[in-house]
Amino acid sequence: LALVETIHVRTIASFPEGFGQYGGVDDDDGKGGPTINMPNLLRSWYFPALGGFLYGYDIGGTAMVLEDLTSAKYSDTTWYFAMSQSSTLQGVVVAMVTLGAMIGSIAVFRFESALGRRREMLVAAICYTVGGAAQYYMGDDSISEGVAISGMCLARVLYGFGVGFAMHGAPSYIAETAPSTLRGSMVAAKEAMIVIGMLSGYCIGAACQDSVGAWRYVYLAEVPMGLMFGWGVYTLPPSPRWLALKGERVAAESSLKFVMPTLDKSQVEALLGEASDKQEHLEGNKSPSEGSAETNEFSITGAIGELTATRAARAGLKAGLGLVVLQQITGQPSILYYVDTIFNEVGLGNSATIGLAVWKLFCTMIAVRYADDRGRRELLFAGCALMGVALLSLTVVTTGVFGSSGTAYEWCILGSMFVYIGGYQVGFGPVTWTIISEIFPLRQRGKALSFAVFTNFACNTIVSFGADDLLAFSLPFTFALFFLLDVYAVYFVYGNVPETKGLTLEQITMMLERFAEMPMRQPIKTDEGETKGFLPRRDSAAILGAFEDMQGVEVTEEEDNSDYGTSTNTRRS
Repeated sequence: LALVETIHVRTIASFPEGFGQYGGVDDDDGKGGPTINMPNLLRSWYFPALGGFLYGYDIGGTAMVLEDLTSAKYSDTTWYFAMSQSSTLQGVVVAMVTLGAMIGSIAVFRFESALGRRREMLVAAICYTVGGAAQYYMGDDSISEGVAISGMCLARVLYGFGVGFAMHGAPSYIAETAPSTLRGSMVAAKEAMIVIGMLSGYCIGAACQDSVGAWRYVYLAEVPMGLMFGWGVYTLPPSPRWLALKGERVAAESSLKFVMPTLDKSQVEALLGEASDKQEHLEGNKSPSEGSAETNEFSITGAIGELTATRAARAGLKAGLGLVVLQQITGQPSILYYVDTIFNEVGLGNSATIGLAVWKLFCTMIAVRYADDRGRRELLFAGCALMGVALLSLTVVTTGVFGSSGTAYEWCILGSMFVYIGGYQVGFGPVTWTIISEIFPLRQRGKALSFAVFTNFACNTIVSFGADDLLAFSLPFTFALFFLLDVYAVYFVYGNVPETKGLTLEQITMMLERFAEMPMRQPIKTDEGETKGFLPRRDSAAILGAFEDMQGVEVTEEEDNSDYGTSTNTRRS
């Protein structure tokens, strides 16, 4: 509902001429942007977002049924005893989805260019459906212990393989299909679907608890949802940007008009021309040391060269990977681990877990509503501020200054953790995925995003495995460390993450070229040459305008001292 309301508000607002995705295209009342086919726009978001829903559903469902899997009374399997005797085995079974997602991300890195976003999601749908059915089947009491445990692990690896493909294909497809003034909200809403999936998994898992063999139906439910995901994606056209990159201009135009049917020829050419021609321009302006990013056959060195082929690619990679790493090392897996421990200590049980999921969803919808109004950077700063306050509070409370036990102590910790989780869901949670879906140049986007997805799951795994030992070592030290990392995250965002709201994907690429060489603060000069202030280099409109001004300056061969001829006169202009 929040997404639909956001679309309604922003489609009746005017698109600034030359700045929004389709500036100057008026609707019937002369105020708005192009006519948007609302059913097709929602389809192009909803069906890809189901890939995130199924990922979240498995997280929530597995968390709820794990206790029944180890129960002699409710498991109804031949392998419940092995599970009940080994917490390591329980952890391995749960972690197989993350392992599969990492493997899937590596596969996407290799094949994304040939497959495209739509076929990536179709692969994910197959993995979800088969993986869910296999997990259900492994609960049959006629299967031997060794076969069932091995089969369960392999089924979850297959399911995770689908997660790796879905977490790459879905945000890419939504970002490359949505109008620029809605892109942030729509990608953030896809992240909200992960939380909705978790909430659904918690609820269905709770309903199946304490019933003989009922845990299997939690996984059986993944089959029809996976089929729906696959059918829905099959009915969508391929991504227009991917088609343009492949040179299929007619099909790309048709894909663009799937959402915005009133685009005329010149507007379509403006977008599709930017999608390929500007990328070729950037590739042609590489320095000799950058080499060629294009190879006929895949190789690791060639792929790495492609990821760093241009200044825009390097700037995007630094911003995107930095956010992905900071998203994990600022403590999110550890906080979730610890909050579950507190829930158990105060006897809140399933109701608190479900309530936490509702709180996460509420906070994520704030990001959905304001990602395109307030901007990505503002949400990141707000989220980091809330996380910082919560972590500082946790650091002080856990030192024992106000006591180290009792109801007040536990509720103070719970309150701080809810603030932390709220900040994470407003900022890092949805906004990181929004930025990494849009900040990479078109030619590098597929591989860069798959690398970011792999990095996300790898960092999550490392931090999750270290959470127990780190918290056991010292609670104040752990929370203080996360607080310092949160402070660094603010510094990193300030200096390395530009604002991208309202820009087309192609404008973001051109902006990054300029962004990569600008100082932290750009001096504003008067006509007399005096400095009257400073312009932060994160101001996307100013950066883009400076880039376009620079591109329009005539530079003689003698003056050309760099990739873009930034001589003294050019820089002054």
